[in-house]
Amino acid sequence: MTAPAPHQHVVRGLRSRHEGSFTVDPWGLDPGWHSLALRVAALRWSVRVAGERRIPSSGPTMVVVNRGLGFTEPLVAALGIAEVSGRPARMVGLPDVSVVGSLLRRVGAVLAHPDEVSSLLRAGELVVAPLQWRLMYGGMAGGLDLGMASAAVSTGATVLPSVARGHEWSRTWHYTLGTALDVPAAAGREPAVDLAEAARAAIAKAL
Repeated sequence: MTAPAPHQHVVRGLRSRHEGSFTVDPWGLDPGWHSLALRVAALRWSVRVAGERRIPSSGPTMVVVNRGLGFTEPLVAALGIAEVSGRPARMVGLPDVSVVGSLLRRVGAVLAHPDEVSSLLRAGELVVAPLQWRLMYGGMAGGLDLGMASAAVSTGATVLPSVARGHEWSRTWHYTLGTALDVPAAAGREPAVDLAEAARAAIAKAL
């Protein structure tokens, strides 16, 4: 059966909202708009994913991805993960602006706030957490926010380092998921600090 075109999803989405027959989850995700956003994004980007079998089929999962000077890496990561896993990928980094923020929440974006990310992970959701800004190539990788690392530690989430390769103007991106991080506890150190460093180091090594 031929999949509905994006404009058909728009029409259906508007009709369901007029009729009041739609749902929004506790973090603002609208499954209908999320599905539409994936279809529209696929018109702009083609994401080739390697290591997709490492994504758990369920349970709290945090995918950490590199971030260059642009805005695309977290977007293509969320698109690629959703396509290969069938799980909604919540992109961390929602701007705290009323109108724009509300729209982006409908397609899965969430605030880069430890409490919000922790609540998602406790509910068994999958989140995509970008590293801090750095040049994309040359083995450079920014750090993982300690609040995000703490959220992963406190919920026992599976943490997967990953690398997105492409350019802001590219259509095709290559996205590779690494092995889940297993960070042993170190005496006198916060587990979140070790996890953040392990994620940064794994991504820097793969760049």
